[in-house]
Amino acid sequence: MAIFGRKTNNQNSVVWRDASGKITCPGDNCPKDCDNTCPIFLNTSASMMLTIGQQDAALSVYEEIIEMAPDFYDAWNNMAAVYGGQRQYQKANECYAKAHELSPERPMPIYGLALTTKDLERYEECLKWCDEYDRIAKDHRLDGVRETALSALGHPVQKRNTPEY
Repeated sequence: MAIFGRKTNNQNSVVWRDASGKITCPGDNCPKDCDNTCPIFLNTSASMMLTIGQQDAALSVYEEIIEMAPDFYDAWNNMAAVYGGQRQYQKANECYAKAHELSPERPMPIYGLALTTKDLERYEECLKWCDEYDRIAKDHRLDGVRETALSALGHPVQKRNTPEY
């Protein structure tokens, strides 16, 4: 298989992990060329596919990564974003939930969970994710989502008094 003209070698599949078990790129210390045995290389390739409008091909690559390295946060989070862009909100929600499970301190899956639960009309859950995002990110980017959820639940909407940036 070749991805963007690079020759690949499936003989010795290696998932690069540091001493703690986290998937990392050894960079210049990599003993072989990047190929489709490396989840980081595949993730970058899928991102390039998205840039040129190949969403379905990118999804296939993200699925390949997850099969190879089911604990690779980036693949789950990126796949969720693609599904969300395709309005497949349930699938996006499931992928964001997995990304959040893998890295609960990162704000982007929480942001995605708030958006997808709003789109799935699970407004109480959406508010929970908005609160969690505000706790971690402290930037109030989800205030509009919160207002939509509160309004859908019949609650009065109160605008936050946040400073202008």
